[in-house]
Formats: sequence, C-alpha cells, structure tokens
Amino acid sequence: MSNEEKETRWMCHICDYSSNVGEGIACSECYKITCRQHLTTTMDLNPESGLYEFRQVCVACQLKDQI
Repeated sequence: MSNEEKETRWMCHICDYSSNVGEGIACSECYKITCRQHLTTTMDLNPESGLYEFRQVCVACQLKDQI
C-alpha cells in the first residue's frame, strides 16, 4: 500500500462495530454504512425498468417497513 492509499475506518450504524479491514456496505434504502451481519439481500421489483433487482437492506430499514 502506498502512502497515498490510507485505510479508512468505517462504523456500522446498527451495532457501532468499526473496522479498517475491508469496507462497510451502504444500505440500499437509507444509504448508511452497515456491517455484513446487519444486512439482508432482498429482491425487489424496479417499477421503472420492470426488472427485479438485488438490494442490500439493513435491519433498521427492514423493521421500519414492517411497522
């Protein structure tokens, strides 16, 4: 790794887990960084294209949709 490439620490907005190994993943709904443990892959119909798309959705957004 060169001096210009610095590891960036990220933190899960659900459990506050933080790491500089790998990268966090943004939720497809709220766009907040989340660890893999708190993401679920869902398949939703895109109304514009008529095609199904895979989306990574965090636990908070999943619960919000159920209430």
